[in-house]
Amino acid sequence: MSGEDEDTIPRRRMKHSRACDLCRRRKVCCDASVVPGNRCSRCTAAGLDCQYSPVMKTSARPTKRYVEALEDRLKRMEGLVKKLYSNAQTTEHPRSDSSEGELRPASGAVSVGAMAVFDLPSTSDPTATPLHPPPLQKLTHYDSDELDSSDDDAEVAVGSAIGFFGKSSSKDLVLNVMHLKKGDNSDKRSFPQRYQKRLCIPPKPFEIPVILDDPHTVPHSDFPEPDLMHRLVDAYFEQFNIYLPLLHRPTFEHDIQRGLHFRDRSFGSVVLLVCAMGAIWTQDHRIPPSEPGVGPGWEWFDQVGHEQWSLLTRPKLHDLQACALMAAYMSSSHTPHSNWMILTLGIRMALDVGAHRKKTYATFPTAEQEQWKRAFWVMVAMDRLASFALGRPCAIHEEDFDVDPMTECDDEYWNNPDPALSFKQPPGKPSKITFANCFIRLLMILAFASRTIYTINKSKLLLGFVGAEWKQNIVAEIDSALNKWRDSVPAHLRWDSRREDPIFFRQSAFLYTNFYQIQIFIHRQFIPSPRRPRPTHQLPSLMICVSAARACMEVIEVQWKRTGISDIALTPLHLVLFTTCVVLLMNLWSGKPSEREAEALVADVRRSLNIMKELEGS
Repeated sequence: MSGEDEDTIPRRRMKHSRACDLCRRRKVCCDASVVPGNRCSRCTAAGLDCQYSPVMKTSARPTKRYVEALEDRLKRMEGLVKKLYSNAQTTEHPRSDSSEGELRPASGAVSVGAMAVFDLPSTSDPTATPLHPPPLQKLTHYDSDELDSSDDDAEVAVGSAIGFFGKSSSKDLVLNVMHLKKGDNSDKRSFPQRYQKRLCIPPKPFEIPVILDDPHTVPHSDFPEPDLMHRLVDAYFEQFNIYLPLLHRPTFEHDIQRGLHFRDRSFGSVVLLVCAMGAIWTQDHRIPPSEPGVGPGWEWFDQVGHEQWSLLTRPKLHDLQACALMAAYMSSSHTPHSNWMILTLGIRMALDVGAHRKKTYATFPTAEQEQWKRAFWVMVAMDRLASFALGRPCAIHEEDFDVDPMTECDDEYWNNPDPALSFKQPPGKPSKITFANCFIRLLMILAFASRTIYTINKSKLLLGFVGAEWKQNIVAEIDSALNKWRDSVPAHLRWDSRREDPIFFRQSAFLYTNFYQIQIFIHRQFIPSPRRPRPTHQLPSLMICVSAARACMEVIEVQWKRTGISDIALTPLHLVLFTTCVVLLMNLWSGKPSEREAEALVADVRRSLNIMKELEGS
């Protein structure tokens, strides 16, 4: 090989020996190995000798003892996690057809609160105690027979003068001691009859005048004329009770016929509130015209609006019904936010008598107990709607009650000369009450979304919402629950613009209007905006909201043209259309749609505005 060729061959760089301590601390190259005397230039300039500290030799691989310690620690942690979440079940998340992207949950997401979003694998340890209530999938398929958490509660009938006391109360402790003394191991636990009167503590002497002299115990007397009252009652049951079946019409009308409203102030309050609500849909010259700040029916509502329920006596069924009716009327007033506080009081009254617990009801339904159940469920539904509209927490959560759903039997089939046929819906005839149960299941998903997507930062830490993808996982779970709910809607309630039955048509319109509104509520939080940074894995939230807004607008338009009713169950439709318009405008302004897309969006906005003008003029 010639010398010229040798010059073209790259020479390997000489590797210097170890750096001295000074160069190593300064993290610079040490030239001690190439300088005569093995003294680097930096130490020479500093007048120092190059020093080399002994090197600590470390093993290239961890010792066997260290590895075994780590393995033991990992096994203990796995056992602890399995024990904490022993009852959790792995949830499969099918692709949600309400979102365009395929959202796959991250492994290891855990069950949280009443809202088990994702679950860890369960174990067969029977002694492990679950930390959290059932998962979200339970909200779309509710079976009270699976619940056994209240088997050892004391049996007290709903509405009993004793009131309801839970497991942590002193009365439950006394009951345990009594059964222990008698050696009674039966499942039924109730106070003997001779002790129940002692539990009903009579009022003190100084409290009796407060109860007896209360002017709110005097029966009402200023009722509408009988023929007008009949029209107002009809309007209430045709326009409100078909959606939220608070009252049992045969019982209500029978009590009016026997003049109970003239003797019982609580029932009189219910009658006045029914008349006030019926006036909203009734045209009659005897109804005082609406004034600024005062809606139709205010004359009768005002007699009850300042009602003060005594805190010294047990609530009655009519008290709960009056609370629900008062909140419903206020939702259509100029101060709709006040119904949220009224509902909180009503739900507390229901808890006081045990209307929220399964054990307080008899095995076979009765007319009175079914009305207690209806009052509780109606207030829960209205509380969900009010809390959603105001962005506030609900008064009660799913893990706090285990009462059965309302019996799906129409009012006219409750009572029958043959007891075996009581509360039996004729085969092949859908019940009007099915809508309410279906709607409440939808509102449970809404409450779950409120407690997860819109929770405060402190709650996120307490519930374990950590990581970059927890929101995406929760949205995927909620979308899956919404799809399951939509698949579970009975055939007679599925949206069909040509449905002939007027009641089922209106129920279906109300159901799907709220379904699309909840879709918007869930995904609007993830629409990109200047103040909200774009996430790493962006959800197709804007497109989902636009699709839901257009579908909602079509349902409202068909319902309005066919019925001419500007509100459903005191929910003004123009407020719902306002949300759809905002979503459409957001899509128009947030991106750069094509000319054709922009024209379609503008046309949809104008269409919504035209419907809103018609509704406001009605």
